[in-house]
Amino acid sequence: MDPYSATLSRNNTRALYREVAVDIRNQRICAWSVPLFMAFLGIGFAVLGRYIPPPSPEQSAASIVRFYGHHTNLIRLGLVLTMVGAALLVPWVVVFAHQLKRVEGPSGVLAQTQMLAGAMVVILIVIPTMLWTAAAYRPERNPDIVLALNDIGWFFFILAFSLPVVQMLAIALAVLGAPDETVFPRWVGYLNLWLAILLVPGAIVTFVKHGPFAWNGLIGWWLTIVDFGIFWTVNSIVLFRAIAQEAAA
Repeated sequence: MDPYSATLSRNNTRALYREVAVDIRNQRICAWSVPLFMAFLGIGFAVLGRYIPPPSPEQSAASIVRFYGHHTNLIRLGLVLTMVGAALLVPWVVVFAHQLKRVEGPSGVLAQTQMLAGAMVVILIVIPTMLWTAAAYRPERNPDIVLALNDIGWFFFILAFSLPVVQMLAIALAVLGAPDETVFPRWVGYLNLWLAILLVPGAIVTFVKHGPFAWNGLIGWWLTIVDFGIFWTVNSIVLFRAIAQEAAA
């Protein structure tokens, strides 16, 4: 090889390494968005907003008005942080889709399904924060209106389980259908399958106002919140490992 060709080859190799390094760096940045989202959710939703545990669906309109009338500014701030944190799910589902395409192949039908369903989950968090913010914005208004805003917000937050179920099933099918476990171990597919199944009982919240299936009950709320906690935590861990494996390769 003549000196010019050798120099050109070295330059091309360096450029390729730089591109790969930038891509891996960006993937890691996106993967960190869910841990940040969970921090925003914990501070905004749980600590400032005081939505854990949720107000009981059996509470009267006057009781809900008192909830929004006390510590109103802290509730508003908590909901703003929750809304901002929800947007961080978008880069996470994008990078997860990229890793699923490594499993599934170029078409990435299931990877794209996961990405679209996961991105729409953001809406299921943002809309309730808007409704609850509206309730806290004028807590002195007609109590029945405040109660209705509160109810609709919780239905968005708990009852709209179908989109996360689709996201989890897409991950499960992609991982379980892979020819090997190079990117994701097979148990990740089974875990996501079970997490999808365990969200389905959330549909019952529309029929009850008390007991384990209510939106503040053992199954309606606590099972749901633990389910999502496991989903985001475990899938984030295996996502970081998949990115590291791609970087090594």
